[in-house]
Amino acid sequence: MVFLACQGIGANAAFDLGMSHPDMFAGVIPIAGYADKYCKWYFDNAPELPWYIVRGELDLRPSWETNLINLNRMMRLGQDLIYVEYIGHGYESYYSEIHKLFDWMELHRRFKHPKEIEVDVLRPSENRFYWVQMEGFPETLEASQLAVDDPATHGRRVRPMRLKANLTDGHPDRATFYVSSGADRHVLYFSPELVDFDRKISVVVNGRRRASEFLAGRIDVMLEDLRVRGDRQMPYWTKLEF
Repeated sequence: MVFLACQGIGANAAFDLGMSHPDMFAGVIPIAGYADKYCKWYFDNAPELPWYIVRGELDLRPSWETNLINLNRMMRLGQDLIYVEYIGHGYESYYSEIHKLFDWMELHRRFKHPKEIEVDVLRPSENRFYWVQMEGFPETLEASQLAVDDPATHGRRVRPMRLKANLTDGHPDRATFYVSSGADRHVLYFSPELVDFDRKISVVVNGRRRASEFLAGRIDVMLEDLRVRGDRQMPYWTKLEF
């Protein structure tokens, strides 16, 4: 299991990475960090990802108000979140929390193969979420990313691209995957843990039915997926491209 734990500026990055790549981690531990910038749009991208957040009462850096807003949003969504605040402490490493952190990690495992995915995307590097990969992002995404990164353009409206994907498997003979996004191309990855290969698979992309067939494992897909992601715990057996 891989947990992401960082302190200070690294914890800022941990917030960002956890929300933009939730399929990679079993949990995220930001210590004395801030959920700022992209987290304003990404805070609900990882509903199943556990968080253990530590800070000090007297750590009143300028971004703290933004941090509170995003943490409150995550709590309202019912996310798996532990928030620890050290009274009378400022910016420090909080080493005394280390044993509790390891106990918490023992209780968590990575969430695999969700049947429903709904995320906002602002950077082309975030092109893979669990079993869906996207290619060919709209040009408006670059302007939105610039509006977040460059303080001089903060007046410009930020418009994330929304990816929605879900699996409907209530039919005894068929499982249907629905995918919608602003990307030009989509690749869907499948494994027996996600869907029964003995049933026919239907795929609907942006409202248009694109496939209806039985799946079979492919060794070339498995090896290439392992080469690219290096993930031996959540392998995918085959894929369909649209």
